[in-house]
Amino acid sequence: MVGRSTLRDASMDPALWKAYYMHRYTHADVEKESERRSRLSDDWRRMYYERRQQDHKALDHLQVVIETTRSRTRVKHAREIAKLGLDAWDALVAESTRPLPVLFQSDRDIEKVKKGMPLTNLSRKYWSSELQSIIAKRDAIEIWSSVKKHIRNNKSALPSFEEAFATLSSFHGILSDEILKNINSIADLCRENLEEEGVPYVPGTKGFDTPKLCIAICAFMRSQGFDQGEQNQFYDIRNSLPHLFISTQRRSLPLSLVFIFVTIAKRLGLPASALDTPGRVLALVRGTFVDVYGSKTRAILNSSEDFGDTQFTPHVQATLTASLLGRVARNISVALAQPDLLISDETRHVYLQARFLASCLSTLFGTNVTDDFFGRGMVESLLFPLDLELVVRDRLIPNSRIGPRGVSEEFCDGTSATIDVRESEIAAAVPQKSRASVKIVDCLFVGQIIMFSRNGCLGCVVEWERTRNNKYLYSTISFNHHDVRPVHSEDVTLVDSCSSSMIRCFLANPLVGLFFEDAEFVGVPDALGAGRGRFIMNARMRQLYPDDDECGARWVRGDES
Repeated sequence: MVGRSTLRDASMDPALWKAYYMHRYTHADVEKESERRSRLSDDWRRMYYERRQQDHKALDHLQVVIETTRSRTRVKHAREIAKLGLDAWDALVAESTRPLPVLFQSDRDIEKVKKGMPLTNLSRKYWSSELQSIIAKRDAIEIWSSVKKHIRNNKSALPSFEEAFATLSSFHGILSDEILKNINSIADLCRENLEEEGVPYVPGTKGFDTPKLCIAICAFMRSQGFDQGEQNQFYDIRNSLPHLFISTQRRSLPLSLVFIFVTIAKRLGLPASALDTPGRVLALVRGTFVDVYGSKTRAILNSSEDFGDTQFTPHVQATLTASLLGRVARNISVALAQPDLLISDETRHVYLQARFLASCLSTLFGTNVTDDFFGRGMVESLLFPLDLELVVRDRLIPNSRIGPRGVSEEFCDGTSATIDVRESEIAAAVPQKSRASVKIVDCLFVGQIIMFSRNGCLGCVVEWERTRNNKYLYSTISFNHHDVRPVHSEDVTLVDSCSSSMIRCFLANPLVGLFFEDAEFVGVPDALGAGRGRFIMNARMRQLYPDDDECGARWVRGDES
């Protein structure tokens, strides 16, 4: 009994919980965390308990988001998660990174299973990832809005240029701290390189020379692949997305290269700034103008230690940051307007997110971008199921003195009302989708794998309705197009035999989890991996098509009676 009492007393020691808390919760809303630490007097055990309770509430809301058939209900519960902000991030990451169902498991998933991690399903992964994206976008708009507020009153907290710029990847679900962490690693490599080359980088030390140091930083960047973009890739939206131009798209635009240069220089302890100069963006370091983009030919354009101090005042930095973010919006819009732009089905999601990003920046900073994304692109795409309410209504409109063309509170209200009508029509049609009560003949089930007669590509049925001439109109997804497309029954054939790898191909479609939670494959003996497969509807779809799950289960096992 004494041993148990001692162990219990030890477990109550708040100091023992700090490491556990810091390991589990690597993200937090700054203001909420500060308030929590103050209120609980840095009692890490109580803080951990409070965060865990918060996680459970968030996951309860997530379950409703997954299962409901009503958009208003989904938005209501998703909003509760979004209000938690980064406090909910770690719980959502845990949900979205759990191993997938057996049929879809990668080698990494298998390793997670061996470690005892529980499985998730496609729908849970989809919605937890979607909510991460929502939180990241809301956070980005708040950061950009604080730049605007500082310009107006000089009192609001001002994010640094590099923080505001790193948030551009938030529209792809990647937080700014991850971007800055990667660039900090590059800065550390640069510091090691400078030391190896004997280039002083601390002002005031023997041999320190600003122009020579800037030339050395530019040379290091080129050695790491950060250089002028290829002519045929100059108008590429990936040049404006930090998570891409610091990894696979290192030959990039002047603005993107200057962002990396300025971040490295500041990490080395130097006063550095990007300049919104005409034609080509330049950098300024201690009165030295640096052409990072053209550094291979001529890096230093001018140098005067007496010039440039005024460029580093908070107001000027805020103005420059706002101007450069507006420049990003123009760069993306110009790239998307190229007459020879080819948007494949596989990259459509990336381009739509870039349009969304450019439209938000244009709205906040008043750049002349006339894309009607809010009016059509967002509403007509299933790729943004929560954004109009949780990003545009909740964050963008309140932070914009002049609303963007086609979007306002009234526009959001009208769109929601239209969705309500459509969902009421769908609910009213559920009895007609019952195969038990209505004679349904030769109708494919939701989750059935098909082939399009037009191009021979694989698809999957996600909805169906009977037409007036007693034929069927199907809504379908495919592994090589990222939207839902209608097709008539005479234009598809069912795939009677497939392989498990063919089913796994559908993971490339970001919408698969919107309709399905899993898939099953029943192999045929001695058929060299061939058999029948189908996708298994999630809870939302089972409510809309009450008999299709049983129909699909019988079919995949050859029981079609």
